[in-house]
Amino acid sequence: MTLDGQDWRPRSGAAPWRLVRSGATLASPRLRELRDYWLSLAAGRVMPAREDLDPLDIPRLLPNLMLVDVFHDPQRFRFRLVGTRLTELAKRDSTGRWMDASLYGDNTERVLLDLRACADTGAPVASLDTAPYLENDWIRAEALLLPLGRPDGTVDMILEGIEVVAGKGAGSDGNTVTLLDWRR
Repeated sequence: MTLDGQDWRPRSGAAPWRLVRSGATLASPRLRELRDYWLSLAAGRVMPAREDLDPLDIPRLLPNLMLVDVFHDPQRFRFRLVGTRLTELAKRDSTGRWMDASLYGDNTERVLLDLRACADTGAPVASLDTAPYLENDWIRAEALLLPLGRPDGTVDMILEGIEVVAGKGAGSDGNTVTLLDWRR
């Protein structure tokens, strides 16, 4: 799966949104710290395994993190763990729940876009988007998705960090997902 393209039209019939690849980098110091931690765990491998992750190494990041289980055939995602800050923003604790229409309705495919790209490619994904799943739909946030998996490249879990970068009037039309360069 590639995220390149002009417009992404979801199968559900919801309005399309625009994908914009930019040279912009992660603005959040916390997400850059998470990226650096993940890279240290990978230690030259394609990706680290879940067993490599130790929450005690990154305590200040935990409120803004989630772990998402990746299932194959058919591909599905389930929240393994959701940080306290993310639970507060969403006004619900989704730990243990499937990421599907029962949580996201017409926004399901948009919410799953980054997860699918990360799971399918085994590569990190970073984006800037208006959170389409919150009652506070004006929240603009950076997200960094980092694959965890097997030596053969199969992604079993995704470590995701989310950082709110702006509130109301954040300069987005609500229909644009900006892809960021996660490496810098």
